[in-house]
Amino acid sequence: MADTVIDKVHVVNRALRKLGLPASYSIDGETEIGGTVDAVWPGVVAEVILMAQPSAFRKTFALVEISGAPQNGWTYGFELPATRLGDPLAILTDVTQETYLRSFMLEGGKLFTNVKPVWARCRVELEPKYWDAAFTEAFTIALASALAVPVLQDADRMAELRMQAFGQPSEQGRGGMFGNLSTLERAAQPQGRGFLKTDILTAARR
Repeated sequence: MADTVIDKVHVVNRALRKLGLPASYSIDGETEIGGTVDAVWPGVVAEVILMAQPSAFRKTFALVEISGAPQNGWTYGFELPATRLGDPLAILTDVTQETYLRSFMLEGGKLFTNVKPVWARCRVELEPKYWDAAFTEAFTIALASALAVPVLQDADRMAELRMQAFGQPSEQGRGGMFGNLSTLERAAQPQGRGFLKTDILTAARR
């Protein structure tokens, strides 16, 4: 049997089934529930990426310099990626050594610095076909939560599913299934990356 294609239709229908509804969503169908799903989907994607910050949704871009000297006092200006979600997670002057830039300004979708070259690590979207199974399940729960009120008018079910996905409100989206995924991701990251090696106070102590 062929492998199941993981796409938006597959994820949405899994979410509908978790709400006790038939798997009735399709890209081509013009239905009321389809319109609701399409209205809710972008917000859930953005919330998950911005709150849970899964590493698979990060990308490091070499920034393209803007022609002409900036008129705001900085030496260089760079275009930020149009596909990013939110402000960059980090600005770097050396990606292999993880050398972070501390002095810069973000303004009007651009980055201004006194050094070059620079890289920006940003949050970006990723198509469902690239999601792993654990993230897909957590996202499905989050989507089902977002659909519970507009589709079923069931606020209790929304709160129950949201807590399962994100944890208690006090955890600010870093608990629940996404919190567990974040813990596993942090454990898998390289240790001792030396991100403070260019810090003046750290260098003085050494």
